[in-house]
Amino acid sequence: MSYIVLAYILLLTLTCSATSSNHELEREQQVQQRKELVTSEDEMQRSIFRVFSKALNKTKRRWRIRWLRGSKKVAHFNKAS
Repeated sequence: MSYIVLAYILLLTLTCSATSSNHELEREQQVQQRKELVTSEDEMQRSIFRVFSKALNKTKRRWRIRWLRGSKKVAHFNKAS
């Protein structure tokens, strides 16, 4: 009778430990998925930022050239246009 009780207790502890290890694995997988999602979002934001910063730099360059053409400092720009 005591062997049956001991076997039952052993079976319960094994199933509980297996269940807890499954939960730990699931948590680790969820954390890994979140990390991958965050890195992909970061890469997307970086690429968007690169595109907009290039466009902004081009716009600033155009404004600078227009300002220089309008000023009397650079007379040869006015002659070329």
